[in-house]
Amino acid sequence: MSLKAFQSAAEIYGGNSLADGNESQYAKVDWICVRKHRFSASLFNVKAGFWCLKCKKEEEREEVTAYAKEIIDLNGGKCLTTKKFGFKDIISVQCGFGHKWAIQAERVFYGSWCKVCDKERKVSEFLDRLHASGWKIIGGKMLIWTLSLSSRVIKDIFFPKRYILLICTTIASNVLQLK
Repeated sequence: MSLKAFQSAAEIYGGNSLADGNESQYAKVDWICVRKHRFSASLFNVKAGFWCLKCKKEEEREEVTAYAKEIIDLNGGKCLTTKKFGFKDIISVQCGFGHKWAIQAERVFYGSWCKVCDKERKVSEFLDRLHASGWKIIGGKMLIWTLSLSSRVIKDIFFPKRYILLICTTIASNVLQLK
């Protein structure tokens, strides 16, 4: 192949070919990318879209970082990791309530979020389900409780920072106050 074929292929990516023009299109030659990384590839592979792997990895890290930070911002949090990171890297995150934790970046993409907030959300959803099924909930301090009324059985549930007075509206005569 001619030297011009190698140079024109390199110009597409903004790089240079270090070939002398006597190589076949399948022979590996050295190339220099726009960021001055040096790598080996055949002209055939360059024409097929193969280019500098270091640049490709850097671009992927930039994309992962930008997208993960966007997801974290949408959740009301803040990414505490300042360097660019990849999909499998461990990053530091802070939620909108100030809870901090370390997580693999890919888990942010799959919707994993603050475990403390998640527990509080689950407790809140549980209390909503209790209320929807006929229990009235009036709150305050902390308690661990076990109770059984009629066919409803609730065992050993811990509600931090709550004092709960449960009144079963379906059994008006039973008023249960737990301390």
